[in-house]
Amino acid sequence: QQDCNAGFANWQQGWSPGKKQWCCHHMGRGCEPAAKPHPPQQDCNAGFANWQQGWSPGKKQWCCHHMGRGCEPAAKPHPPQQDCNAG
Repeated sequence: QQDCNAGFANWQQGWSPGKKQWCCHHMGRGCEPAAKPHPPQQDCNAGFANWQQGWSPGKKQWCCHHMGRGCEPAAKPHPPQQDCNAG
């Protein structure tokens, strides 16, 4: 996982290509103008206190994959092989 707030003021010159790609894909930050993803399709904060019983399977899958929230213990995404402290 990347810290997409760290160095954001200078992301175009300061972030590695891998960090740009990860943050764009997962957080919608650091995207090149043509690469910006669509806004999140799910509100992964709404109902999070009761996600296991309250969320649909589709919302669980989307939020786990895109936001790292609502993941079943065995389904949690593997952390990327990135140095999160590097600019």
